Amino acid sequence: MTHLNAYRDPSDIERYLDIYNRMLCYVPWLEDELKIMDAPEFDKVVNKLTKGMSEQRSMDLGSVKHAGLTYIPLNMNETSALIPPLLKSEDKSDRGFSHPQIARLLCPRKKLHLFSEDEASTMTALQTGAIPVTTYNWPTFFYEDGVYDSENWQLGLFRGHIAWRFYVHLFIGPSAAAKGTVTSNASKKAKNRAWGLMEVTPHIIAYVHVVAYFTLSSEPKWASTTGNVDLSEMAWMIVDMFRDPDEWTRETLHWWNMRAFPERLRNSLKSLKHHLQPDSDDDVMHIRTKRGSAVGSNTSSTSTSQPSSVAPGNDILSTASTTSNVTDNTSELSSASNNIDPNSSTLPTENRDVSPLTSDEEMEMPVPVSVRPRRPALKKRKKADEMIFATDTEDPPVSTTVKTAKATGNTRRRKGRKHANGF
Repeated sequence: MTHLNAYRDPSDIERYLDIYNRMLCYVPWLEDELKIMDAPEFDKVVNKLTKGMSEQRSMDLGSVKHAGLTYIPLNMNETSALIPPLLKSEDKSDRGFSHPQIARLLCPRKKLHLFSEDEASTMTALQTGAIPVTTYNWPTFFYEDGVYDSENWQLGLFRGHIAWRFYVHLFIGPSAAAKGTVTSNASKKAKNRAWGLMEVTPHIIAYVHVVAYFTLSSEPKWASTTGNVDLSEMAWMIVDMFRDPDEWTRETLHWWNMRAFPERLRNSLKSLKHHLQPDSDDDVMHIRTKRGSAVGSNTSSTSTSQPSSVAPGNDILSTASTTSNVTDNTSELSSASNNIDPNSSTLPTENRDVSPLTSDEEMEMPVPVSVRPRRPALKKRKKADEMIFATDTEDPPVSTTVKTAKATGNTRRRKGRKHANGF
């Protein structure tokens, strides 16, 4: 409580609690550990967290100090990013409002039109403070290139290509940012995936914008303020812009996440494609749709020809599911009796002696008087039995022996032969 009471502003307490709750999402065991810590142990944890944040920020600022200048032009394939070009050096005095291109980017977006009227005078006004540059005046590079509406200051906000490239550099990898992709080096896992940051949050958006602002400024070393701009407050102002879950918030977060994780966009398009009409250029979808409509029409005509208790206008699948258990076997056997000759050679052998009728009354097939019924093929059965018993190492099953004896006993007694298998 002593640490929280040091911040008299309730908004500060709310912000730090927000950070703490988000930390627990990635370190869930920390809450239980803090409950059993004494004051010295707690101070050690706080010092380690503070040191870790400071070191990570220093690493990020050093990583983009010079590379960040190459992300300024809209077309990264240009030979020179800035005119006049800036040399790699520790001195940043030639950045900020001292460079015409960077001055345009840091200028409040609503004052950018002054550059087209008088560039030199506008730069002087920015340097002297005649044009106010504060935390609450969003700079030009915060907006999408060429997108601004004086009546709707949210249009294109936080969609600038510079901040996006800073995100790719810091959270995916410098090589991906240099190539203009979101795929890191094959030998190394992307930072966001390695850290488990599978979502671009308002805090991440705020972080990359603040790091980009400081990189473009003339401040040689990290400071929470540059001129009249409080970078810490600017970060929280960006986060607060996403507090309301309105349409702008949803669209802006969607814009960032779809670009950072393109597989989500591909999955969304795949699921959406099943619900859309096929493109005329998509042959596969066109053929599938045609075949589906043909099957649907055939099913519809079949269902209308059969009596059904389902009310007219119901779905075809509903009708089919209601009557399938009743009509499946009947329709198959009826069509067989109507369209196939029982004596035809096209009938399967196992179905020739099966009655095609669907009622319980079986029709007896009359045998011509002049034709004597054929005797069973006893010799074939005998040979089959001899083959089975000759190749089998065990005695035949009792049930099989009894059945075979009944089938062949009379004939064998009549012939008076004695067989090796005991019958």
